[in-house]
Amino acid sequence: MSIKKTFHFNNKSAEIFPLMNEIVSYIKDYVPALSNIERLIPYQHVLVELLTNAVKHAGADSSLFSIEITEKEVTIIKTDNGNSFYLNKCGSFPLHVSFEGQQVEIRKDALYCLYGIIHSAHSLVFKVVEYPLYFKEEVTSLYEHYGLLILIKSSNHVSYRIDPETGLNHFIVTIII
Repeated sequence: MSIKKTFHFNNKSAEIFPLMNEIVSYIKDYVPALSNIERLIPYQHVLVELLTNAVKHAGADSSLFSIEITEKEVTIIKTDNGNSFYLNKCGSFPLHVSFEGQQVEIRKDALYCLYGIIHSAHSLVFKVVEYPLYFKEEVTSLYEHYGLLILIKSSNHVSYRIDPETGLNHFIVTIII
């Protein structure tokens, strides 16, 4: 079984929660294991962050949210034609091929370090490293990319891809059921 549905988002902040609720309802209808409200919380976190990202950072008039449900996982893909993801140490996508395979620090504070692992000039996968509570370091850029950290902590896989032909940005988030 694999079902897909696409939702249109007008990138307006007033529509974040109505669309989040609509998508969560859709997921809940097709995944009986998620009938418990506590099991839906990660999906809500992911959707609120992706919708907020569309409003605050995309620089586009609208975004598409594609939901794919299989027996094992739910994949949420946010697509827009706005600003590409920017890495301070590498620049904008598409990246130079010399960065392929590198792990680039995106955000760091006293508890976490968020990395992007560059798969190609057009894609990267995000990962987080958690530090022990006794790790002492000054907190830097606490709110920058905080939403990305929430995506990673609420899901099993987060990646970004820019389509080289269309310029469309894709944030892909997968949650195992």
